[in-house]
Amino acid sequence: MTPSDARPVHLPEKASFIPFWDSLDKFHDLPAIAEPSTQRSWTYKQLAENVAAGAAQLSDGRKRLVLIFATNTADCVLLYLSALRANHAVFLSNHQIYDPPAATIIASYAPDSVFWSSGDPPDWSAEYEAGPSVHGLRQLRRSDHDMIAPRDELLLVLPTSGSTGNPKAVRLSTRNIAANAIQIQLGLDLGHQDRAVTVLPIGYIFGLSVLHSHLASGSLIVIQKLSILESGFWQIIRDFHVTTLAGVPFTYEILRQLRFDPRTTPSISTLIQSGGKIKSITLDWLRSTLNRQLNVYLMYGMTEGAGRLCILHPDALASKSDSVGLPVPFGEVEISRDSEILFRGPNVMLGYAKDRTDLLRRDDCCGALHTGDMGRKDTDGYVYITGRMSRICKILGRRYSLEDIESGFGDLEEVAAVSDDVTITLFHSGDSVCMQDRANLLTRQFNLPSRTLRLKFIPSIPRSLSGKVDYRALNKQIS
Repeated sequence: MTPSDARPVHLPEKASFIPFWDSLDKFHDLPAIAEPSTQRSWTYKQLAENVAAGAAQLSDGRKRLVLIFATNTADCVLLYLSALRANHAVFLSNHQIYDPPAATIIASYAPDSVFWSSGDPPDWSAEYEAGPSVHGLRQLRRSDHDMIAPRDELLLVLPTSGSTGNPKAVRLSTRNIAANAIQIQLGLDLGHQDRAVTVLPIGYIFGLSVLHSHLASGSLIVIQKLSILESGFWQIIRDFHVTTLAGVPFTYEILRQLRFDPRTTPSISTLIQSGGKIKSITLDWLRSTLNRQLNVYLMYGMTEGAGRLCILHPDALASKSDSVGLPVPFGEVEISRDSEILFRGPNVMLGYAKDRTDLLRRDDCCGALHTGDMGRKDTDGYVYITGRMSRICKILGRRYSLEDIESGFGDLEEVAAVSDDVTITLFHSGDSVCMQDRANLLTRQFNLPSRTLRLKFIPSIPRSLSGKVDYRALNKQIS
């Protein structure tokens, strides 16, 4: 499926996808954002006023690329919404300004403005000058003001490669973001009564989509940084009567091991899971135990789809638990001849980018997305994932390129990386001590917990008749 043969999708008029960041005040005095650590809170009216003021600070008559090193703070959310309101293109990074990949992003995209939370400017900032802070975040502005502006419809640029530092990113339009917020709102039946908490980073598409969909619904978002292993997190749940908890498979693996009992947090009524394959034992626990007391939604999403592509409703969890659900509203799924899952909808990205010049590109996808996942549909239209066509894995909800990880060992020994979406196994025939030292280095570089990257010695790496690594054979050796 290419842009030239993509069929049109039957969609509502563009006006139906009104950007939520432009209409926050329609919810008036409903609570919008709360930040327990600073004891600050905003109604939707107050949020709209703050966002408008921030947009005015950021506006100078032309569209710019704004890089935000994101953190789960209210100030960062206010800045992000202000940049959207000002119609700038926002590059949202989960890295921090002092991390090595930050310099790669700067070199590749030459952002017009850079925002970060605290600390002195880094070494690469020679081409920038200090600018006024906005919503408490520090700013660097590019000294060279002759950079070509991004395309007008471009709104958001999000990296695709987890924490590898690879500059490849997804280009998302205003329509993409606004549409997917409504798609999730309708799919989860979100409303004013819902209250969510930030469990995931807002610089990661799942965490960001939780923010988008709840703000589009007039819900309360509690902004915080604590993990579910900290007692303070659960006190926040109780203090703010949080109703919705969103997490990746690892989140629910921890909750299962902790023997999470919904009776200890009676306000929680909805659990949302996405971000990769979930262990069968944890899925059974969600289906047979938690779904009897709570509404458990399983979802399938990609950055390339602005967040979510499919949602499995709680009513179908018992009978369709192996499925990722039905396409989100206004979307549709087809299965290609080679079993690839193809998605069409208003949330499909404009295309990829690897540097600043790509921000001038037109829509490369025309609403049609090759997911790279293999799958099938049953007679009721439910979608099932049966494998991956690409060399991309998801670990703890983040996407990693197995080829990037393999290349990190290229000067030592040939390795072959395979993943079951829980761990990455590196098969090798080299010196185990040297390989382990390099593995320790790469876990830090890729921001991978050490337990998720393991080495396995093998006399020789199996190959097909054409000489390519036989990854299928290696997958069978994972124990």
